[in-house]
Amino acid sequence: GAVSTAPVCSSGRLSLDALKVYPCWLGVDLGEVRDFSAVVMLFKTGAAHYAVIPHIYVPEQGIFSSPVASLTGWARTGALIQTEGSEADYQRIEDDLVRWFQTLKVQEIDFDRRSARLMMQKVRQRLEPTLGRDGAEQKVIDVPQDAATFDPAMTVIENLIDGKRLTH
Repeated sequence: GAVSTAPVCSSGRLSLDALKVYPCWLGVDLGEVRDFSAVVMLFKTGAAHYAVIPHIYVPEQGIFSSPVASLTGWARTGALIQTEGSEADYQRIEDDLVRWFQTLKVQEIDFDRRSARLMMQKVRQRLEPTLGRDGAEQKVIDVPQDAATFDPAMTVIENLIDGKRLTH
């Protein structure tokens, strides 16, 4: 089914199956040790409408040792993806990225360059047989974490939220 572009920001649960027909960008921020890692999917569902689905990965040790009691409940309901051990499960994230690239209309995979060099190389290598070297390099992007990058992006996000054109 199509995604509603009604002026509502929260829609409960968005379906990847319904969104797979739309262009998609994957934003990746890798955590370390007990830190969260995130892959946020941004789908362009209309001329000026977008949908966002976050995937938050947390090592089980980070959940159990966290002072935030809600984490165990969020993991149980699937709001967080609990991974084994005490460190970020980079292999799980890499496998998910490649799978989503193969099943969604991924335009780019955008990485926070901190802690991501190795994963960027591995994802590019896994995409090369399909896209070629240049194609893989054009799809897997290193995004600088600075005001020049974030300021315009935050303005766009703020306008989308104010206009209720960002569904999550």
